[in-house]
Amino acid sequence: MKTALSFLLILVCASPLYAAPAAEHVHPLHPASPEFERMKSLVGTWKGTGQTGAEKPTDAAVEYKLTSGGTALVETLFPGTPNEMVSVYHDGPDGKLTMTHYCMMGNQPKLDLVSTGENKLSFKSSPASGIPESEDQMDALDLSFSGDALTQTWQGRKGGKLSDPTVISVKKAS
Repeated sequence: MKTALSFLLILVCASPLYAAPAAEHVHPLHPASPEFERMKSLVGTWKGTGQTGAEKPTDAAVEYKLTSGGTALVETLFPGTPNEMVSVYHDGPDGKLTMTHYCMMGNQPKLDLVSTGENKLSFKSSPASGIPESEDQMDALDLSFSGDALTQTWQGRKGGKLSDPTVISVKKAS
């Protein structure tokens, strides 16, 4: 019995299903878009303020972390708070930057890159989200870059109408 168990353990450990890929064999199938390369430069922790409409500004933090062999960027808004939300940025099959926002409203809108500028990326809700316009959701996001500062302008929909934008202004902390 001990010999059979040892053989099984060796077989499982040697199985390609359980083997970690060697670092030199891990690479994306396609080169990253310039916009995704720009997003990858955000890795780290950012701190500043957030404000919706005329409300009083509140403390804000945003964390960025690469995952999946550098093919996806995880953004955590308001980490460690009841308002924590996650977005995942990646290049889609067409090579264009896209993202999915895991919202505290309980839905997951997909936003596609619709325009770029030297210091700005603009995303808009994708029909692929399958979320009706009448449902409360995030509808658009503008990212503006200026040196070590980042401004996110989130535009939501509430009751089918555009709501006051939420502006998060942060600087790189680490």
